[in-house]
Amino acid sequence: MIWGNIVLFFAAATKFLIAPWGGLGLGNSYSTTLIVIIAGGWFGATVFYYFTDNVVRFIARLKFIKRSTTKIKSWIGIKPKQKKTFTRTNRLIVRIKQLMGVFGLSLIGCFIISIPISAAIAGKLYKHNKFAILGYFAGVVVSGTIITSIVYIF
Repeated sequence: MIWGNIVLFFAAATKFLIAPWGGLGLGNSYSTTLIVIIAGGWFGATVFYYFTDNVVRFIARLKFIKRSTTKIKSWIGIKPKQKKTFTRTNRLIVRIKQLMGVFGLSLIGCFIISIPISAAIAGKLYKHNKFAILGYFAGVVVSGTIITSIVYIF
């Protein structure tokens, strides 16, 4: 039973939407599944919120990666981009940030996108806001309660 909950914990840290089904399959009670799901979501959010920024900074410091990618691009014949384009995905992310904030980003992250991607986006957009991770945690609690309730009711 403990190994099943450990697997459920890490499943919730990465794919939050499907994790409550595992708790139902393990035969856990509603409260046990909810606690494990929320704890796993918090763990995943914390790891990916802080870890992504450090990885990006580390990769940016590696000069040989920049040199090798520019050499490979020149061999292939790709010219460096002159102007950044504002893509549809970037526009959607900015609209979500303006309308809903970090709480909405966490809700969308738990329901549609996975926690690692949405936590990395939140870490990038809200790195100077020290209370942003608390808003993300609140979104994980709300979405975890909704998803687990739906699974256990139906």
